[in-house]
Amino acid sequence: MSTEPETPKPIEPPQPPVTTPPQEIPPPVVPPVTPPMPPPVPPPVPQPSTRYLN
Repeated sequence: MSTEPETPKPIEPPQPPVTTPPQEIPPPVVPPVTPPMPPPVPPPVPQPSTRYLN
């Protein structure tokens, strides 16, 4: 009985990881950042000096 070595399997090149190209990745949905509302500006209070002058 001649023990023949098993036929070696052909070495397959390592498959690169399947990654989608960057241009195909949709950007993450980020809600628009609304700036904080500024405090309501009170009406200008006339200065007593100008009021008396007027």
